[in-house]
Amino acid sequence: MKLFISALVFGYIFSYFPPFIHTYINFNIAAIILLVIGLYASVYEIDITILKKHTHMVLSAITFGVILKSAIIGSLFFLITRNMLSFLLGVAVAQIDPLSVSYLLKSKDGSFSTVGRTILRVWSSFDDPMTILLSIFFVAPIILGTFYRNPFTYIDEVFFNILFAFVIFVCNKFVNSEIGKKVLLFFSLFIAIICNLTLGISLIALFLRPTLGKALSSSVTIAFYIGVLLLGLTVTITLQSVLAGVLLGVIAFVAQIIATFLIAKKLTKTDKFHLAFAQYNGITSIGLGIFFQHSFPSITSIIALAVVTINSIYYLANHVLYKKITSNLL
Repeated sequence: MKLFISALVFGYIFSYFPPFIHTYINFNIAAIILLVIGLYASVYEIDITILKKHTHMVLSAITFGVILKSAIIGSLFFLITRNMLSFLLGVAVAQIDPLSVSYLLKSKDGSFSTVGRTILRVWSSFDDPMTILLSIFFVAPIILGTFYRNPFTYIDEVFFNILFAFVIFVCNKFVNSEIGKKVLLFFSLFIAIICNLTLGISLIALFLRPTLGKALSSSVTIAFYIGVLLLGLTVTITLQSVLAGVLLGVIAFVAQIIATFLIAKKLTKTDKFHLAFAQYNGITSIGLGIFFQHSFPSITSIIALAVVTINSIYYLANHVLYKKITSNLL
């Protein structure tokens, strides 16, 4: 958390000198790179056996779970701000960073059941692609008014993402060596970045899985902090952005609690609290903020402060409050 805030502040300070740095950075391409790396990594970590065994759970998490959270956050924020941007912000911060849940998944106190861990793992891995689908192909175009003028454009984009994944799937069938699969992966990542096929790379991560070791997690970590630096470069600190960011962060955490108790009714109380306190934002929220900053200049400032708020509450809830609550439940 300290490193995150340091990188954000450094980026913010660096934005003032030299002032011409923005002219040398293509923030759109940078955002796509962040999203592609983050999406591939999140889906890559999914255990396919769990996916097959808990298909109903997966569908609930990536549809009802993500849509419900996004709707709660966006609606509550809209009631306060009366700005349609609220709904895009709601989607952007709805995701749970898969890397952040490692603290909960590695918990050895016995209070978090296998079923609860599976739900959290599936939820955090699959909400990223769903977030991309909702924000880029539906919510943002609707707010901008471009979806109504030509909805088939976005339907075509979804189709080409699926077609891209299918082509790579067929190619993967003819590649048997690890080196060949790695080459195919790098080619897929390159095409996804160049053509903005973020949804497609998520599907590809389900089947194209060469052994990457620590290289993938290291790449995600590096990409994450580069994203935080870029986010800092675009941030404008005002009283309004601070209030909006903090408020959005609080609402997002509350939405996770509400969604948990609506979706996971059959889980134990301790499992529910584990899931309720799991809200944490990472590379996808940051990437979306940077991706949309050209169309919505204020979005990065609000998301940056919302992420700081959400992640701070996450740390407080999982390191302080959780121990007090579970000690009374167990």
